[in-house]
Amino acid sequence: KGTVLVNNSDRPVKWMFDLSMPNIALEDGILKFVHPSGTPFVVMGGNTSKGIEGIIEPEKSQAVSIIFCPKSPGVHEVLVPVILDNDDKPYQYIQIYAEMKSPRLWFDPLAIVLTPVPLLTEVSSEFTVLAAQYFKKSGIVVELPEVECEDGSSICPLTISWLETSEIRPCNGDEGQMEPCALPCKVTFSSPKPISFCAPIKFIDDENRVFKLNVTATADNCLLTCY
Repeated sequence: KGTVLVNNSDRPVKWMFDLSMPNIALEDGILKFVHPSGTPFVVMGGNTSKGIEGIIEPEKSQAVSIIFCPKSPGVHEVLVPVILDNDDKPYQYIQIYAEMKSPRLWFDPLAIVLTPVPLLTEVSSEFTVLAAQYFKKSGIVVELPEVECEDGSSICPLTISWLETSEIRPCNGDEGQMEPCALPCKVTFSSPKPISFCAPIKFIDDENRVFKLNVTATADNCLLTCY
């Protein structure tokens, strides 16, 4: 991306992007101003200049390109004052907004609360795993929680079943896929021992990114609990 400065006057105009205000994106090289050829502008030092500058002859223009080189996902914003002919006040401002998105999963609903049931009785709930910003296909590995019972033993009372597929298709939006990839799923709970818990199910993609869905469940033979 970039912008073009045009001199419509009959005299040369000196321009400058004031970069004197501290900004992490500029200081760390996340955002860089370059010539159309790709050559970086030199940030001038000393007391006479506070940023990149140049002179535009009458009826000429100056193209300024911006390179975005993020080190990690996130949003970066910069408001750059444009100074003409060493004026004390900015002629206008250039607002730069850049974002690097990371592949992500989320869930509908955001958490699951299952109805309390008697021992050895199944209860289940359907939900949807939603994926976005994946540039290539990815599988999902599910890691179920182990829950400690009152007697000190541990059990895994949850099971997961995919209603269609567990493969994430490319869905980064670059080819018009505005809707996220939806993967219908079902969680089932059953326990042979009295237990009550809230624990996360972990969904892990091929790049070992971990996304969690909290599930709350209770199994008991007490009539007050079950009915």
